[in-house]
Amino acid sequence: MDGIEILKHDWMFRLVGEEKFNVGAKKVPCRIRIEAIDGFTYTYKLFVKEKELERFVRESNKKLLVWKVRLGETESRIALEKDSLEVWVNGEKIEIEAGFTDEGSEMTFELNEKQARIVAVTSGKRREGILHQLIINGEIIPIVEGES
Repeated sequence: MDGIEILKHDWMFRLVGEEKFNVGAKKVPCRIRIEAIDGFTYTYKLFVKEKELERFVRESNKKLLVWKVRLGETESRIALEKDSLEVWVNGEKIEIEAGFTDEGSEMTFELNEKQARIVAVTSGKRREGILHQLIINGEIIPIVEGES
């Protein structure tokens, strides 16, 4: 996954069945199910946290905000877990300083020696709720839609 070997067996794998493995720093439980349809036709289903991948991605998109930013030669993926308010950079949880402002709250951290902050403000609209913005060096970075 992303160039990293997650699971390897030195023996021939079964043509049907399941393989379980963990992914990422949080050791997220995953499994792949291989089923025979007919003859030599097979289906493969990936499950993450016991949910089919499509459902997991849909639900994660509701809980997670993602930004991608390039600073110099380095591209970083910043993710905010809305329920826990944890900030992750390139898959690693980072330490943040949280505080309150006149408009709402903010979380500050350093990214490639640049000051970054995630600002949370109310939208003023019940359906929209709280809006989050990533600001680096005074520039607002757009959220990457559909990325989790």
